[in-house]
Amino acid sequence: MIGKFHTGFAAGGGGGENCCFTETTSGYSYYGGMVETSPNNLWGIGNNPGQYVGRENYYNNYLGFSIDNFESGVTPVQFTKYEGSDSLAAFLGTDGKWYNACDQTAWLGRSGNAGKFGPVTTDTNWVDIATGLFFARSFYAINDAGELWVTGNNQYGQLGIGSTTNVTTGSPVQVTTPSGNNWTKIAAGYYCAVAIHNGALYTCGQNTTYQTAQNTTSGNTISWTRVYNADTGLTDTKTDWVDCFMGSQAFFAIDSSGALWAAGDNYNGKFGDGTANDPVGVKQVVSSGVSKAYMDRSFAYYISTTGGLYHAGYTGRGAHTDTTNTYSTSWTASHSGTWTDIVLARHHKALGVAVVGKQSNGNWYYWGYNQHVSNSSWGKWMPSTTTDANALVTSPTLWPNSPTIIGNQSQWSSGSHIFVAYY
Repeated sequence: MIGKFHTGFAAGGGGGENCCFTETTSGYSYYGGMVETSPNNLWGIGNNPGQYVGRENYYNNYLGFSIDNFESGVTPVQFTKYEGSDSLAAFLGTDGKWYNACDQTAWLGRSGNAGKFGPVTTDTNWVDIATGLFFARSFYAINDAGELWVTGNNQYGQLGIGSTTNVTTGSPVQVTTPSGNNWTKIAAGYYCAVAIHNGALYTCGQNTTYQTAQNTTSGNTISWTRVYNADTGLTDTKTDWVDCFMGSQAFFAIDSSGALWAAGDNYNGKFGDGTANDPVGVKQVVSSGVSKAYMDRSFAYYISTTGGLYHAGYTGRGAHTDTTNTYSTSWTASHSGTWTDIVLARHHKALGVAVVGKQSNGNWYYWGYNQHVSNSSWGKWMPSTTTDANALVTSPTLWPNSPTIIGNQSQWSSGSHIFVAYY
């Protein structure tokens, strides 16, 4: 996805708080929000130190993405997956390489300029990546040999290497416990992570809201450990887990029967289990028929195996067809259509709603509130066809030019974020 980015003023009219994206007439686009300290600036990676994905651009120049966002000698490439947060970003290139950028060189797992994208290794066989949310500054990647490699901040043991020592050696470290190169899926949150190894579900990191599903809210899980099953009251023995998705301090997991399980912070009842209680381990919340699942702090969606879209948690600001500021602790059929994917802005704020979804026709649609956080004027993210900075889009609206891949970049403290689209 990252390749020929356009640099310049936002399409649809100059700068200012309503400025929301730059776009080329064909190829690639950058969609962004504003920052508190300099509302005339787009977010993005710039040429100056300290400018990188997910952090403020303080320099009063309009910067989108460009070839200057890459290390010297690195040829920009398209990507197949993109993740990021306040202080870091990573993507999988179509060349099979794992690229990243960060605010500090120490966390990169490679040498070079922290504020520019570069390949973490020379390997071309990476198949999945994840980044810690907000200021976690943790990176994860799985290759086609089933190896899990990590680098960056590890202050709560979220890298799962058996200690809380940060990985700042200039190269990533392979996770060797549990043994065997059978890692298939990785997802990360705020100082915590979840992964599938040999069909079993493992977590590591901070336990404060049961987000590691270890039947405790004390201490840190510093090695990858099989989760506790809240339904059986025992350590989980299932070996048919197929997918996982992590929000800030909670996660979803799907097994081979299509059952949806949840663990961690059940804020606003987003697990759809009829409560707002935090389960002590993984808890089944849908018995079958789930294809994919996604969560923000306040609300969640899942897509059924037939393409139906279901919602739980916060319903206001366009998160659901009910636009009142209420909460639903049970799963409800959401917007019509046959859905295949969802991208959410994952964050700690309660009332920010930013949703982009893909239907089976290949088109992407957006809905929600055009400010990422309810009590701020930052984070306007919708395409310029939505000119109202306070727009409330309650039903899916076609994203211009129908991109084929969309990645999300979230921000914690001020609430701004971007969506990045590849055509």
